[in-house]
Amino acid sequence: MTEPIPHFEASCPNCSWSEMCGPEGIARRLIAARKLKPASELNLAMLAELFLALAERLPCPECGHVGLLIKRRSDLDGDWPCARSCTTCGKAIPNERLELYPEATLCAICQGKIDRGEPVGQSEYCPRCGSPMQLRLARSGGVTRYEMTCSKVPPCRLHRPA
Repeated sequence: MTEPIPHFEASCPNCSWSEMCGPEGIARRLIAARKLKPASELNLAMLAELFLALAERLPCPECGHVGLLIKRRSDLDGDWPCARSCTTCGKAIPNERLELYPEATLCAICQGKIDRGEPVGQSEYCPRCGSPMQLRLARSGGVTRYEMTCSKVPPCRLHRPA
């Protein structure tokens, strides 16, 4: 039996910021707060428990207030109108898609990425700030034309060869 995918709503008590977090969002928040190493292999239950335990130490990305409020997906009333969520990103799969494809486990965005051959799921994160890494054209001449760089705006200036 597969374990349920943890989904949470993280919100700041100081400002109006809130975000729905699936496994990738949870990992991104923990990596950015330097509470989890980017290459860590945790099962979903351990990742969820770590997120809940460290919520009071995580900063708000909008105002910087330390201490996020976390609600489990099951505690949310009416925010998840459909019966199934995407196994990759955790967003709700619309009822229209489920009517057309009853066995669908991915949302249309994630399915489109798979169809185009783009990476889906566990992405690489910047070891310096925790933002997702992005493949960009290298500015300097070298063996490769592309390099992995941080996607944060403004960038944290971490460059790592691809």
